Amino acid sequence: PGKASTIALVDSIEPPIVKLSDGGVMKIKTIDEAKSVANKITKILYLGDILISYGDFLENNTQLLPSSYVEEIWALELDDKLNKTDPNSYLGSFESQRLIELTHYPLEKRPSITEAFRISQHFDIPFYPGYVFYWSVLTEDEFNNLIINLVEDKEQRKNDNEKLFTNDPRLKEIFEKLGISHSLCFNNSKIRIDDPDQLYILTMLTARCLEYGPDLDKFLRSTIPSDLDPNHIKLHILDHVSKLLKVSIKEKFSSSIAVRVGRPEKAADRKMKPPVHVLFPIGTNGGPTRDILKAMQKPLYIEIANRVCTNCKSPSISVCCQDCSSTTPIRTMCSSCRYEVNGDESAEVCPVCGNRLKTHSPTSYPLKLAVEKAKKHLNTQPVEPLKGVKALMGKNRCAEPLEKGILRQKHNLYTFKDGTIRFDATNEPLTHFKPKWIKSDIKRLRALGYLKDHEGNELESSEQLLELFIQDVIIPIHAAKHLVKIAQFVDEELTQFYGVEAFYNMNSIDDLIGHLIVGLAPHTSVGIIGRVIGFVNSQVCLGSPIWHSAKRRDCDGDADSIMLLMDIFLNFSKEYLPDRIGGLMDAPLLIQPLVFPHEVQRQAHNIDVDEKYPLNFYRSSWNMEKTSVIDNIDLVKYRLGQANQFFDYKFTHPTDKIMLDQSQSLYSTLNTMEEKLKMQITTAKLINAVDVDEVMAMVLTTHILPDIMGNLRAYSSQSFRCTKCGQKYRRMPLVGKCLECHNELLQTVSRGSVEKYVKTALNICSEFKINEYLTSRIDTLKAELNLLFKEDVKDQHTIIDFI
Repeated sequence: PGKASTIALVDSIEPPIVKLSDGGVMKIKTIDEAKSVANKITKILYLGDILISYGDFLENNTQLLPSSYVEEIWALELDDKLNKTDPNSYLGSFESQRLIELTHYPLEKRPSITEAFRISQHFDIPFYPGYVFYWSVLTEDEFNNLIINLVEDKEQRKNDNEKLFTNDPRLKEIFEKLGISHSLCFNNSKIRIDDPDQLYILTMLTARCLEYGPDLDKFLRSTIPSDLDPNHIKLHILDHVSKLLKVSIKEKFSSSIAVRVGRPEKAADRKMKPPVHVLFPIGTNGGPTRDILKAMQKPLYIEIANRVCTNCKSPSISVCCQDCSSTTPIRTMCSSCRYEVNGDESAEVCPVCGNRLKTHSPTSYPLKLAVEKAKKHLNTQPVEPLKGVKALMGKNRCAEPLEKGILRQKHNLYTFKDGTIRFDATNEPLTHFKPKWIKSDIKRLRALGYLKDHEGNELESSEQLLELFIQDVIIPIHAAKHLVKIAQFVDEELTQFYGVEAFYNMNSIDDLIGHLIVGLAPHTSVGIIGRVIGFVNSQVCLGSPIWHSAKRRDCDGDADSIMLLMDIFLNFSKEYLPDRIGGLMDAPLLIQPLVFPHEVQRQAHNIDVDEKYPLNFYRSSWNMEKTSVIDNIDLVKYRLGQANQFFDYKFTHPTDKIMLDQSQSLYSTLNTMEEKLKMQITTAKLINAVDVDEVMAMVLTTHILPDIMGNLRAYSSQSFRCTKCGQKYRRMPLVGKCLECHNELLQTVSRGSVEKYVKTALNICSEFKINEYLTSRIDTLKAELNLLFKEDVKDQHTIIDFI
């Protein structure tokens, strides 16, 4: 993947294998199983399989990695053999329908252990991979030791119990490496094989070894690689196991990949810093909290648009006068001599005094009167603090009506720089869903157009799988609750401020289903219409990859904002946007009602939408060929211009669940850096494939060191802030006090924020094997900080200091 990606659950592929505190080893097949043993896990031996689509390799023009021999390949090879074999040659041994079932559903309808052996031997195809051990991780000595233990332990197991093996430490470790489920019994003196299918394979392996008799040692030593190359040893072991079991055994996994969290998921309402109820300027009158109610207690002199009612001549901030409803056009005038330009003139400078002409000017604004009018208009009493802004940034310095801020405060909402109310959530692509996942009932979904499932059957059950329409979205429950509050605010705005009927009439999140939202990516200016059809207890916004890509974003991992459509229509204005470079970004200047796949980013065109990959694709991966040579997998780009560019997307693997019950990852819920780091170390130690020392070195390199250096740089170039009026200064004034209110000034960057990770960095260097270069960098930073922050010297000593 590129800079970001999201990971969803797939419960139909190879699951993790863990070691428990009692010494047992088990395969975690369900979420409930994982929860039941979570506190007993001492080691995650194998993390299981991960699916990365062909489209990801194609988008990045990456060389294919060798695919492990998985159940899908086995099914394709079986299907290939069936097509090339006369049915009369196998109908006496197998049921035709059963073989067809195995080729179509190799994961769900897996063969029994005896079926797997018979099919492999009859059709000359490799053994079913679901029963294969992790043979390739063993060394030559470990493999020989296993065979010897199986043979020597045979007589005792015959008299005792076929499931039991003597608990030899070396044998126990080999069983763990092979991924064999087992437990300890009889005071830990015996190893009991818990999986009957795995026991069957071990029993058969033992029987084959006994058939060799005294020639077994000769067999084991035959064809031993002379160069001790790990790949050659791996092939040597697989070849020996294949000969012993009389079926072809392929490698359990051929490629592995490392993943790490770059940033946690995000789902929260968007706020300005500090949060704002209304885009109305109050300068420094409101104090640090920018409280309009506090600001109205004294005269207000602000820079605001030159709007005056053409009828009653009273100043206004709206396009029409709130007293007499007459128009209030913006007037262009000189801020010095007050010369007003007529509509026919197009001069940029004043013809009288030569100063610049402006559409705004410093004005003494009757704020108290305006607040009282707003309160009376809404019949609502605002409470402190009703937050405004220090100054307006738009070209004409247009302000929002105070009524909007009072209503937002009533519903505990905050506006963004363009007048809209937003909710940010991480993107995640989705093409299919089950009604039970999204908390929507069947009747409601049918009303929205979901009449049939992805196989063409009538929608009757919440367990059926449906294809997601490309402009339908599924949002976090947290986002839904926020949008309901926005809808209630919009309805009050319509009825109490504009004097028209309410639009949404929402009481719960269920009322949100079917309504339109707008998705907007940062640094863009076009919002994309989407329809809400359900909710998930997660931090992601689920939508078609086409919809996400229409926002000009990568298909997953990035965080975009969603807004209610009516909120944009009522409250967005280009007049509020900053009059500077980049000011028009991240604003819905345009809204695109329809999404067409041929108009979206190329990344979405490279998404594969096939139901299975062909056999020659897997063979190409074994040869590590370039993705560009593959041309027989269905992609979105092959459908452009056709009707099925919008629908009939296929998938390769089913799953019964895509979300956990927890709505947030632990990283997002932990409060301090120390807690997060401790949890990361604990997790790294649990995973067998992870080198903890390397993980901590990466933490130092990518997080802690840049943070310390960045904070040190910020400290040396910090500004100063007045605690009373909130005024900021780039440098400390010569008088040492605020020039506005003569109050004391405070630093904006403290010593504690610079040094907060130094102790953590030193502890990491002492506890883990960190290379000398990183250690010396930390020591250098520590020395630099000691020079900058000298140790506190006691002004007064006690007699104890001299003892």
